[in-house]
Amino acid sequence: MKAVYGNGLQARVNTRKSGKYRVVTIPMHVFERYEDIKAQVVKVLCRKLERVKDERKKQIITKHLRRLTPTKGAVAVEHPNRESTQANPGNQNL
Repeated sequence: MKAVYGNGLQARVNTRKSGKYRVVTIPMHVFERYEDIKAQVVKVLCRKLERVKDERKKQIITKHLRRLTPTKGAVAVEHPNRESTQANPGNQNL
């Protein structure tokens, strides 16, 4: 990460050891700054949202997806039919 993003990113990343694993914690504002990292995080969050059953975890994942995606994309995730009804306002069968 240091080679690609420089020392600035490394200063914001926190690492700790959890059992036999190393946990890397990156603040959300870092994801917002780097488009390539943000795209990967959005993909992972979408996969997690499909698998999670706990409603509280779904709310947390949705909150983070809204923050990482543009406004139009967030609306499309929440309301898949919204764009089609805006394009054709006479057909609002919701």
